[in-house]
Parts: sequence; C-alpha cells; structure tokens
Amino acid sequence: DTVARDHVNPRRVILVGHDLGGRPAFAALRTNRGLFAGFAGISMSLQGTLDGHNRKPYEKIPVYYAVGTKDEMFDEVFNYSVKLFKEGGYSQLLAESPATGHALTQDEIKHMMDFFDKELALSDQSATPADVVAQ
Repeated sequence: DTVARDHVNPRRVILVGHDLGGRPAFAALRTNRGLFAGFAGISMSLQGTLDGHNRKPYEKIPVYYAVGTKDEMFDEVFNYSVKLFKEGGYSQLLAESPATGHALTQDEIKHMMDFFDKELALSDQSATPADVVAQ
C-alpha cells in the first residue's frame, strides 16, 4: 500500500533492521522476498534465525551488514552473522565493522547508501526489457 500511495519505486525499497529490530526485519525479508531490493542489518544478530531447516538460499539481493567494533556485542555477532548471511546464499554482502558503537555515524550511513546506490544501479543495468516495462 505504501509503495502505491507514495509512488515509491519497488526496485528501490531497502529494508533496514537495527538491534532487536533486525530479527523481525529479517523475518519480513524472508517471508516477503520480492518486496525488497536490499537489506541492511545494523548491530543485529542472526543467531537462531538461519538454523536447521531454515537455512536455504534466499533472494539474490544486496545485503549491507554492520556492527561497530566498539559495540559490546561485536565479538559475539559480527563474524557469526556474516557467515550465516553468506551461507544463506545472499549474492552481495558488504560486511562493515565501523569504529563506532551500536549505531552508525552520518558518514557510515552515507557509505551504506552509496553501497546500495551502486548495487541497485548494477541490477538496473542487468534488468531485462520485460522487467523495465513491468515497472
């Protein structure tokens, strides 16, 4: 409804999950794969989300994952979550470990947005004419 009401290009909708909000965001991504052009997980843990029968390849979308090295959870979540994203089959994964703590700075947010601008521009170039007409 939001896409239609606000005239948002669905090929530009990035889902962002921060901290504990990362788990429901990731669940939304997994159950509504076609609605999002990318996913950003900020200071979130994937522990328990891709275990057992849930571990399978997902939609090939760009993923940006970041946890600050000064975040007290860094050692527990960063490498583990990056590994699970890769095992989950995500095609593009930029894993950043910025120096800040639990949230990203403006510069780091700009870096994230630049990442998605580049990745989505690449996906636009590889879109078939039918994909473009369908928009």
